[in-house]
Amino acid sequence: MQIFKMLLNSLPYQFENFVLIGDFPKSTINAVKSVNAKNKVLCSLSENSSVTDIQQQPFPVLDNVETQSTFNEANLKGFSSVKQPASIKQLLPGILFESAQLESQPMTSFLSNLSVADNTANMAVLNLNGAELQYLVEDDSLLNTFNCILVSCSSNNIFDGAEDSYKGLLSHLKENNIAYSIFPAEVHPFSFLLIHRPPAWNSDSNELKQAIADKQQAEESLTQHKELLVNSKQQNSEKQKEIAEMFQKLQANEQQLSELKAQQQKLNEEKAWLENEWNNAKSKVEEQSQASKITNKLNLKLQVDLDDLRKKYSEKEQNERELSELIDELYVKLKQASEFYYELEKKYPELTDEQRD
Repeated sequence: MQIFKMLLNSLPYQFENFVLIGDFPKSTINAVKSVNAKNKVLCSLSENSSVTDIQQQPFPVLDNVETQSTFNEANLKGFSSVKQPASIKQLLPGILFESAQLESQPMTSFLSNLSVADNTANMAVLNLNGAELQYLVEDDSLLNTFNCILVSCSSNNIFDGAEDSYKGLLSHLKENNIAYSIFPAEVHPFSFLLIHRPPAWNSDSNELKQAIADKQQAEESLTQHKELLVNSKQQNSEKQKEIAEMFQKLQANEQQLSELKAQQQKLNEEKAWLENEWNNAKSKVEEQSQASKITNKLNLKLQVDLDDLRKKYSEKEQNERELSELIDELYVKLKQASEFYYELEKKYPELTDEQRD
């Protein structure tokens, strides 16, 4: 009891609401009478007819569980619970339990009637004997309402699930960065767990949550921009690759055109030579036709030579026509490639500058 009084006296507040929830011995209730609070409320599992100066209300039951209609009432004050007794019977051999009717009210109605204002000091003292996890974590309305919470609890299974409830509560507080302190009680294996936050803790918490949300949003936006940048760089690289391939094709076309021009010039020279040969042959034929002394054998030879020259000339003319068509086709393709390259220069001038460098 001395540790309980010391913890109460260490809190420098005038409380708006001071609430006791659970089962408490008379010494605990008497110690609360000296607490500086405007509104004191006792929500006991069993009725305390001897209590004065403290408002009594029905025990608050959680909204997320089935209606609690009974509890396990102990013959020793402070050990009644909505949980089934376990090793408490070995710890206190003389303790007895019996099922009793529970007068209750919804937790939401209880908290709503308290009218807890922002930035005010409010305290809850809980002695739930194994139900701590349900009342502070599974339903966190008490945890989110009171800036000071003092819990009498045990890490042993004195009641059904008490050990898991104790460990689960500590784990939840650590995960959510809620500061707490543990003090051993006079009776083993019980201890006091104190959660102490300033009256404005809820406002600070909301601002912190908003800051965390803003940070997460900024990080997500940064990630999206990074992805866009990577995609843009990839597209830029692909465009540069396309331009390089177009340059290679253009250079290949230019080389092929140069080779075709050289072939055309050679064919023109051969054509000129054949025309000259044709003219010479024609002249010779004319001269020989005028000569009456040319023999039939020579005439036949000349006719064969003439036919051969005509055939070669015809083949050259055919080659020239095919070459001319090929040049016209290549000219069209080269013109299209030049126009495409011109369009690329207009759309991506920075890429063509890099290519020239």
